[in-house]
Amino acid sequence: MIAQVSDERLEIAKHHSATHLLQSALREVLGSHVSQAGSLVESKRLRFDFSHAKALNDEELEKVEDLVNVQIFKHLNSQVEHMPLNQAKDKGALALFSEKYAENVRVVSFKEASIELCGGIHVENTGLIGGFRIVKESGVSSGVRRIEAVCGKAFYQLAKEESKELKNAKTLLKNNDVIAGINKLKESVKNSQKAPVSMDLPIEKIHGVSLVVGVVEQGDIKEMIDRLKSKHEKLLAMVFKKENERITLACGVKNVPIKANAWANEVAQILGGKGGGRDDFASAGGKDIENLQAALNLAKNTALKALEG
Repeated sequence: MIAQVSDERLEIAKHHSATHLLQSALREVLGSHVSQAGSLVESKRLRFDFSHAKALNDEELEKVEDLVNVQIFKHLNSQVEHMPLNQAKDKGALALFSEKYAENVRVVSFKEASIELCGGIHVENTGLIGGFRIVKESGVSSGVRRIEAVCGKAFYQLAKEESKELKNAKTLLKNNDVIAGINKLKESVKNSQKAPVSMDLPIEKIHGVSLVVGVVEQGDIKEMIDRLKSKHEKLLAMVFKKENERITLACGVKNVPIKANAWANEVAQILGGKGGGRDDFASAGGKDIENLQAALNLAKNTALKALEG
């Protein structure tokens, strides 16, 4: 009868062997002070806690990940030996300081890449690990960091999911170069925010005062008010915008005896919110989107009463 390793047990072995390679890589990149402070090995992920004073930066994480994958691609055979504890230490085998070992110990090594005291299951060859990917680095406690990673089938699944997300991003951006597409989108948003005040905003002249009350779909409404102020000698303006399931508004007053903060606050109450600001500029917001038309009517009527009075 030929013994067979179950799929789940094989995936656990891959993650366990990857953990050994990870510790060696961390010691090479960060220094020999790195020692294991905890570990979890499962069929779909691994978690490794280790002694280190600060978070790893992107460059360090990339170096660690690359070193582990280099050892995987070398297809190093594993070797399991039993020997006296002192002999194992003389060979440089890593051990847990908190662990009490018997006189004879089990040593698992992957040639020059890793040598540790260990009683767990491992792959016969690092090539079976397939690939290694760090998915998260975080702090556990003072002086202890944690790395979470995947390999084997979980590594493939992650790559598959990311490939799908990348494909979706290309479709949404209508650009096969995602970075270029994002930069183009950012530039478009930036330009739209700086776009001139929409001609859809109604401008009425009443007793020499420019009255503007309207709704826009995009752009910075505060900048719109500032531009209106620069173009009109006398102005009463209130601009509304739907934003994240809310209504925001900005209003400006120039050379007219109405206080912008009082005007904004009165209108905001209909929208279920409140406003604030100065006599010449104020802003407000509210979540009662269904009352937008009522708010527009109130804003205009309040302005007309003030101008007629």
